Amino acid sequence: MLSRVQEAYHSGKSNRDSVEIGIMKSAPIISGAAVIMIAVFGSFAFAGVLPMQQLGLGMAVAFSLMQHSFDY
Repeated sequence: MLSRVQEAYHSGKSNRDSVEIGIMKSAPIISGAAVIMIAVFGSFAFAGVLPMQQLGLGMAVAFSLMQHSFDY
């Protein structure tokens, strides 16, 4: 994301516009990575070991909430 911001800034955009462009161009990639992490951690919820189930469920919920709160 920072590379996108830097590219926009060096092309003559203002600070605010550079950050907005960087976020908008990087959002799909970051969202896709978050969905993959939710799926991986969610699969831990089906493990046979209780601490692993708790960790998986907790991490899946945490990433879901973060994804929802940062979704543009």
